[in-house]
Parts: sequence; structure tokens; C-alpha cells
Amino acid sequence: MKKVKKFLVLGLAFATVVTSTLAIPAKSDAKVKLNATNIKLKVGQTYKLKVKGTKNKVKWSTKNKQVATVKKGTVKAKAPGNTKITAKVGKKKYTCKVKVNKVVNVIPIVTPAPVVTPPPVADPQQQIIANNALAANVATRLDRLSSGEILYTIINNNTQAVPSIKLNIMLCDSTGVPVDTDTATIEDLAPGEITYGVYSTTSKANLVDTNCSKVSVTVTQTASYKKYVTPNVNVTGAKNMDNKMVMTYVNTTTQKVYIRGYILYKDANGAVLAVDSIYDLIDPGATKFETLSRPYYKYDSVEHEAYDDIEYATASWVYRAYYY
Repeated sequence: MKKVKKFLVLGLAFATVVTSTLAIPAKSDAKVKLNATNIKLKVGQTYKLKVKGTKNKVKWSTKNKQVATVKKGTVKAKAPGNTKITAKVGKKKYTCKVKVNKVVNVIPIVTPAPVVTPPPVADPQQQIIANNALAANVATRLDRLSSGEILYTIINNNTQAVPSIKLNIMLCDSTGVPVDTDTATIEDLAPGEITYGVYSTTSKANLVDTNCSKVSVTVTQTASYKKYVTPNVNVTGAKNMDNKMVMTYVNTTTQKVYIRGYILYKDANGAVLAVDSIYDLIDPGATKFETLSRPYYKYDSVEHEAYDDIEYATASWVYRAYYY
């Protein structure tokens, strides 16, 4: 009888130990996580993903190898688009969203050496020849911006001012088929001076291939009635807390003057992303302030929707001030 009681006591003790053991909760994996859950890269860039809180083996995979690949946690951006990187640890999965943007190349502006051109002459036939010579030394180029606009760059490589320049532009697609035509007129361009023009018909701009488009330059020597006082008008700008450009115009002359020009928004590498116009009328001796709208994307693309704000690092501007 004593032996039976002894076995019963031992049995109850064993059951208590087993029950207590079963009551211990499984080790939580709540602290296991990726070091990033949402990243943005440019084509060619890499990023190292790590699974924190575990020493177990990690199996990596990507949803779209065309956009980004992953090897031992190193993500490499391949092409613009969106994908998802998955890290599998045991039966648990941890994901990171990846957005890949295209790389925007810096727009180089190459200025050839000035070419001496003949002065204007009275004879009508010789006048045409002189105009053609001036036109031959006006350099132009077309560049597509991230915003979707087409930027015209015009440089006067003559050793004399050109009173009037007209650009006749045929905008074509990559196969050479015309998409649209445009014109731009520039007056009183000084020797070596650079100015700009913009095409921003958004429904057509994204079809244009600047390499297949054509520009014809016409020059006339009809003098304008404008009196330029650009050195006497100061234009400065700075970002405000909303990332908009606040411009300050200071007119030190005794005339009411017009200010015309362009502001170029650039990334950290100096690439032009978007462009906007400067246009104002300033009273004699006055200081005037103007807040410009933030630059934005003009049409939907893989990376952005139309009207998304464009993030920019710096801005520069060119302008003229004059009166009649």
C-alpha cells in the first residue's frame, strides 16, 4: 500500500513538471525585422538589406528581376519601376518595397569659339548674306527634361549682337514622324549670350525625340525699341519652407522696367529637371517679391504621376530688364 502511494506521489510530481514545461510560451520572433521596408534607388545603385533579430538562414527573392535583383541581401536597381524584395526566415516572410527611378543625365552646354561675322551693310542682297552668316553662328539644342518639357537652348556665337532670332522647330518622334511644330523669337541677343525657350504641350511632349527633331534659324537685323538696363536690376531667389522659390527683384533705375527670363530647377548633379518663366513689371526704385509655383511633372510616367512635385536641389536663372 505504501508503495502504491509512493508511485502516485511520483506520478503527480511528474505530471506537474510536464504541465509546467508545456505552459512555457514559445520564443517570440516579434523582434525579427528588416532594416528597411521601403527604399528608393536610381538605376545602377545598390542597397544592403539585413534581417535583424535572428541568426537563422535567410532566403532572398525578388518579385520582378527586371526592376531589381537581390543576392545575399544586396539589392541592385536594374530598370525603372516597382518591385518587392522578400526575406524568408523559416516560415516567416519579411518584405521591402523597392522603387527604381531612372538616372537623369546632366545637360552639357558646349559653347564653340566665337566666329567673326561681317557687319550689317546697306545693299539688300548683301544684307541677306550677312543675315545668313549670323544665323549660321547661332547654336541651338533641344533637351527633354524630367518634367516632360522640351528645353530650347540658344547661344549667340557671333562677335556682334543679333537683333532678332527666330527658331522654326519641327518636333518629331523616334521614327522621324512629325509630332508638332513650334516657333520661338529672341530679340537683341548679345555676343556669347545664352537664353532659353520651352515647349510644354504635355499631351505631345512625351512623344518627342529631340535627336530626330529639326531646328531652322532665321536672323533679321531689325532693331527693337527696347532700352536694356539689365545691370541696374538685381534678381535673387531662395527656397521657402514649402520648397518654392521666392524671387526678389530690385530696380535701381528711374524707369518702370520689364523683367523677362527663365528659372532652371536642377538636381544635386546640376542636371536641369524643369524650367519656368520669370515675367514681371517693376516700378522705378522699387523692390518686388514673387513666390513661384513648385515645378511638377507634366504627364504620367513609370516613376511619377502628372502634377507630382519635382524635388530639386538648386536653381539658377537668366533674365533681362528693359523699358520702351
